[in-house]
Amino acid sequence: QEASGLLDLALFRSAPLALKQKIYRGGSWFTRSLAVEPDALAGNHLLDEIGRRLEPVDRPTLHFLHLMGSHPPALVRADCVPEAREWTRATAVDQAECVLRGVTTFLDRLRAAGLYGTASIFVVADHGAGFSHRRASGAPDGDAAASLAGSANPLLLLKGPGDSGPLRLSDAP
Repeated sequence: QEASGLLDLALFRSAPLALKQKIYRGGSWFTRSLAVEPDALAGNHLLDEIGRRLEPVDRPTLHFLHLMGSHPPALVRADCVPEAREWTRATAVDQAECVLRGVTTFLDRLRAAGLYGTASIFVVADHGAGFSHRRASGAPDGDAAASLAGSANPLLLLKGPGDSGPLRLSDAP
């Protein structure tokens, strides 16, 4: 994936102006789109693979995954079908819905393996970066409020060991 990204950048930089859009492909890039699946699908496939290999253990474990599926460019629809589109709030929401499908499938696999009840689960999000109110009103792309919104890393989901029942909303700090 990284090698194809470097190749795309080299092609883009050396290509004549008439070919640059064909190499960029609205953010999906030429070589990446040929061989590499979008980050949203790669993250979902990783969660699926981990979910298939779950086994009970007799000691505490911690697994930290930093998945990039909700980040630009917009390459996946809400139904997880690849489609390069302009990065807007609507396409970001669509892509995030695809990513959350992978997360919920993983949580279902934890339940099926009998590990959900004793697990501590934290799902953290940096959603909101790039979609500040100031930018929507015409502020420049380097808007500090957008960066702060993404840096806040709001907690999207917290489940402690032994917690059960439906998820609850809370505005507690």
